Amino acid sequence: MDGPILINDGAEPFLKLGLLHQLHRLDKILAPGPAAAGKGQPLLQNIAGTNGNAVFAHAHEHDRPLRPDGRYNVVNCIIAALAARALKGMVNMKTLRQAVKEEGSVCKRKLKQLALVLSHHENAAFRQELAQVAQQQFSGDICLHLCDTNPRELVPAAALGGPFHRVLPLADPGYQQQILTLLKENHIDVIVPLIDQDLFTWAADAPELAALGVRSTAPLRQTAQLLTDKKAMAAFLQAHGLPTPPLVAPEQMEPGRAYIEKREVGCGSVGLRTVIGGEDYTPHPGSILQEKCDGGDTEITAEVFNAQGKLRVFCRERVVTKSGVCTKMRPLHIPEIEDYICTLTGLLPCPATFCAQFMQHRGRWNLIDCNLRIGAGTAMASAAGFQLVRAFWANLCGQPVPDEWLQADPTVKTVLRVYQEVVVR
Repeated sequence: MDGPILINDGAEPFLKLGLLHQLHRLDKILAPGPAAAGKGQPLLQNIAGTNGNAVFAHAHEHDRPLRPDGRYNVVNCIIAALAARALKGMVNMKTLRQAVKEEGSVCKRKLKQLALVLSHHENAAFRQELAQVAQQQFSGDICLHLCDTNPRELVPAAALGGPFHRVLPLADPGYQQQILTLLKENHIDVIVPLIDQDLFTWAADAPELAALGVRSTAPLRQTAQLLTDKKAMAAFLQAHGLPTPPLVAPEQMEPGRAYIEKREVGCGSVGLRTVIGGEDYTPHPGSILQEKCDGGDTEITAEVFNAQGKLRVFCRERVVTKSGVCTKMRPLHIPEIEDYICTLTGLLPCPATFCAQFMQHRGRWNLIDCNLRIGAGTAMASAAGFQLVRAFWANLCGQPVPDEWLQADPTVKTVLRVYQEVVVR
């Protein structure tokens, strides 16, 4: 028996229609009599073909959709599949019950977005947040496949259930091919890179992903090259008049002045150290040297939603950090940083969700780091009412993101992170 025609460019608009009136229409279509040759038949032809917009327009003209949010569900998928079968004379009212049972199992699998989340132990915190929100609020829309270099029993997010894949380290020559194989064999729809190095490999315009029909939440490769590589980022920002601490060659260091050495591509403050001019200094390979910010130790993370015609920015002070990850934060409203992000997103195509870090230097807020992905402390912003992870998944599923999701609670003074015991079975 031929498979169902559903979840494609032509059928998807039809699947957004309501439930009750579709069941009523299906009954008319499958029942013998003039109804099958009347209102129903042209509609069925549109369903089985590619004219999905005509289906959507037809239904809205003659019927009132049941669900105002526009989301489709398993029953809608079953209806579309049954309608396609009916066109081929493969189903009638006598076989309807069996057909619903057969199509139900297929549609439940087809309906969900299959997302492969790439991560490792150093960013377990924000992978946990991603997985929890996906399970709690998008269980009918998303099926997560988690990847880690550790065995499943050492990955906290694995306790939430779902497929798990142990993968090779990033530096292993077989890593990229292993991920491509996982994408193909598991029919993955979207890949979610959470490691900075992966933003290059699995960029949104990576030809390897295009060949498999897989989307990526990473930025375009050009954006990743300009904003993830700190040397390239400094040159780009300075060229456009956006404040960032100047890079300094080792031979240009002034005696007694403090400088910061950091990796060109890295996260979590790994490889970060303070260097004093005039003292013995041997640069680490793959690192940059820049002026240390002179405006104190206050560091701000800006959480950004940049999709669906919205640009929303939530600023939080990193009051306490451990191993580069914020454990205590204070919400702040900083218009200068919001304007900075607005200018930046106007210069480059940035991803739907990302975060950037700022410090004051020479009297202005300077961009010191840009993470073109969900950040390790993003869950703290969610706790304060700025639900960036929820917006991330909704946008990925093609669902609208209400403004109220991205409005922080003004009564929140601080958000504190504590450890949680997780049992993996």
